Amino acid sequence: MNITRASGLTLALLILAVIVGCSQSFVRQGDQALKSRSYQQALAYYEQALRERPDDPHVQRALGQVYYHLQDYDQAEKLLKAAQARIPKDGTIILYLGMIAETKKDYAGAAELYGKFLADNSKSPMVPEIKGRLLYVQDEQMRKQVAEAVKNEKSLASQTPAEKTVGVLPFNVPNKAGENTSALAQGMAAALWYDLASVKELQVVERLQMKYLTDELSAAEKGFVAKNSGPRLGKFVTAQHLVTANLDSPAADKLSLQTGLINTGVGSYSPAFAANDQFSKAMKVQKQMTLAVLDSLGIKLGGSARRELKKSPTDSYSAFLAFGRGVDQFDRGDYGKADAFFIEATRIDPSFGLAKEFHSQAQLLQAGSVDLQRFSSVVLAGTSAKQSNGDKLGRELLDLSNSDTDPRHEDLPTTTTGTGSATVSGSVR
Repeated sequence: MNITRASGLTLALLILAVIVGCSQSFVRQGDQALKSRSYQQALAYYEQALRERPDDPHVQRALGQVYYHLQDYDQAEKLLKAAQARIPKDGTIILYLGMIAETKKDYAGAAELYGKFLADNSKSPMVPEIKGRLLYVQDEQMRKQVAEAVKNEKSLASQTPAEKTVGVLPFNVPNKAGENTSALAQGMAAALWYDLASVKELQVVERLQMKYLTDELSAAEKGFVAKNSGPRLGKFVTAQHLVTANLDSPAADKLSLQTGLINTGVGSYSPAFAANDQFSKAMKVQKQMTLAVLDSLGIKLGGSARRELKKSPTDSYSAFLAFGRGVDQFDRGDYGKADAFFIEATRIDPSFGLAKEFHSQAQLLQAGSVDLQRFSSVVLAGTSAKQSNGDKLGRELLDLSNSDTDPRHEDLPTTTTGTGSATVSGSVR
């Protein structure tokens, strides 16, 4: 009787071993097919493995990846979420769910998932690409919110501007102005925004949020002029004040700048600063403008803080001009051209910190703003590197690089974007 029982147990173990061996073989073959992007083959292998191991989260995850690349996003999401219930911190699952959110234009959801990946996996070799993708989906979310707000403007009627909130409108430049004047306007506006965002007493509307809003309204309404729409724009971003500026070049190598504040609550305009100087003095003028705006806003800075804001970002006019051209391309979404200008600016002046920050952001966005199909290929290549490691994939894949040797691994600033609330951010966006 004992011999019979032992024989039966041995037979059962042998059968189990054969089943496990077969399922593991199917998984290995599926891994190879997925890595080579033979998705139909991978589908067949993984489905067979799942029939034998229906509750295995690693098989569910792999099959979810395949369905994603076959563009069956609902089935992919179902399988990935089933796997995530068992391995909640798996980096592959988080990234694929983020990409699925993007297909649904749920940019806020995608940003949350990419942010979770970065928080859990700070040493992943994929950090630069995911940081860039996070910036990209945050921008897409901002554009989406702006477009929706413009479409539903009547719902903003009850919005009350928050105190000590300010937005910086794009500087106005006459059509006849030359290339240098336009570049200076871009550079000075970006530097002003960055200075104001560093003042803890203020809440500052995201720089690109104001640009996207004015672009959206300009496209929708013929003859729209931002400086004539202060109260209306204030409703969109709940900002108490908007900074507006006109920059012109009345003569060769001369600049003329007039800066004012719009009180969006009452619709009043008050001059804040004016200057006529040489182009080469633009950096000094920008700092004078920043301090004048703060004075007009009633912000009283201590001696050390005021002295810090007086420091020019660079003493080189040519570096500042290159920076302004870079900002222009950055705001147009051409991050490659923008980065070339930022690199030029830092080559001319290696101590130009603001240009370095824009350079870092442009590099990240170059990697992260590719179309979703190309980005998913990057994710597949990165997450299939250790596909055969089973449950170790979610952690081992993510600890291969040294953040101390790669400046791109510096933490992104925490940002909150959204039309309807002014926000503070250390991001150059």
